[in-house]
Amino acid sequence: MMLWLLFLSFVLHVSCQEFDSSTGQIQYFILNASIDIQGPVMLPLDHSSSFSLTCTLTLAPEVNVTVVKMFWASPDLILFNSTTDGGIVLDALEPTMISVNDSVVYTLTLNFSSLQASQVGEYVCEALLNDSIVDTVFTQTSNYSVSIQVPTPLVTSSLNSTRHIFESSDIQLLCIVTITPLNVDHIVNINWFGPNGLITMNDTRHDISTEMINSNNYESSLTFKTFLSDNGTDYYCTASVGPASNVNEFELIIPSDAATSTSTTVIVENVPLPLVNITDVGVPVTGDSFQLVCTGTAPANVSSIATVSVQWVLNGTVFTNDTLEGVTVTNSGSMATLSFSSLNASTHEKNNYTCVATLSISDAPATKTERIMHNLQILTNPIVSIFSSQPVFAGQLYVLNCTVTFVAGDFDLNIMWLNGNGNKLKEQNGISFNLVNVSDTVKRYDYIFNSLSYSDIGVYTCYAILNVDIENNEPLDGNGSATVSVISNSFTTSLCFS
Repeated sequence: MMLWLLFLSFVLHVSCQEFDSSTGQIQYFILNASIDIQGPVMLPLDHSSSFSLTCTLTLAPEVNVTVVKMFWASPDLILFNSTTDGGIVLDALEPTMISVNDSVVYTLTLNFSSLQASQVGEYVCEALLNDSIVDTVFTQTSNYSVSIQVPTPLVTSSLNSTRHIFESSDIQLLCIVTITPLNVDHIVNINWFGPNGLITMNDTRHDISTEMINSNNYESSLTFKTFLSDNGTDYYCTASVGPASNVNEFELIIPSDAATSTSTTVIVENVPLPLVNITDVGVPVTGDSFQLVCTGTAPANVSSIATVSVQWVLNGTVFTNDTLEGVTVTNSGSMATLSFSSLNASTHEKNNYTCVATLSISDAPATKTERIMHNLQILTNPIVSIFSSQPVFAGQLYVLNCTVTFVAGDFDLNIMWLNGNGNKLKEQNGISFNLVNVSDTVKRYDYIFNSLSYSDIGVYTCYAILNVDIENNEPLDGNGSATVSVISNSFTTSLCFS
């Protein structure tokens, strides 16, 4: 009967009535008593906080009660009856009585050791008073609403990679959220923000995935393909924790403040062009063997992660051993070599030997290609021959004719006469020179003795030099020479060619 009264009498009773059979009237009795609860002033309360609720019943001096009972009940109307068992306990099983200014005060305290989300709700203190005068039980109640603030989570964001990020790469940003576990169903809300603000689940470019790692940690990933325009952009995430809607009295569980991670800056690099270089191995002279070697290298900032492949191309077609007669190609990764067995100007002299180098990086779908062209000019050495006039006597005119035959082309041709010591001869008294352009491919350079003397006896050499500017290389010299001896046997001329 007492329990029934406890659960049904949550309305403050300040009066009672009784039928007086002697007078036939109803008599009213006023119970001068008050009940209230003292607890924390600031609400909501922090998670895991400890505090006390003290229920105070104050009876005026004129109140005459013989029995006072006080109870604490949970939001589920379950009585607390222990001072030791559980996270919410009584400080004593019976109320404490003291006198204050002629009034009688009863107190009963409920202690919370570590407030949890499941403990929110209306806590009820009830007092049962037995008035000895009218022999009636009076009930007084008071309640206290306990609410809780969910702790703010810890949020961090980071790039899930320590490598370079290049255009068109798939990258992933991670948001790690650490929460204080709640003992009720709860929801962790995680949002991503980019240069254009909130990124929604309907965003077609970004893919968002969230999962629970354990009771304390949640992870959200943001994945997307990079553009060069993403370079220098910032991304961050926010998180908050609140109760699920199916939790009893969830409105008393106040969601946490939203926590914001620091920004993660995305650095997107352009895949660089490879470096390409062509070197000649040998001098391109008709009939000689010759090699063109092309090498490709990666710039220093990506040299440890990039691969460069090289190949020769002629007229837009990849070079093979069948492309040109007498030319073989060898490819070995970052180096490709064209080997000419015997240079022939008509077959091999071309201006569009093209080396193509391609740089690729395993984590970057994009590749970069660089190409350079080589103009192969083949040098044909001039052919030099000397003819002399008929033997003459001293004091007569004598001529040495030097004929130089060469292949027509863009070059400088220099012809000179040398004495037996290799010194260049110059015009002087009695000596003159005459240059004759016989044709586009033949020149004659005459050494003229106006009056031959015994001092002119000796060895003479005609020397021809072709100076050709080879693209991207030092000038090349092609040369030829012939030697003639003038001897003293009636000035008979002996011809000797080299």
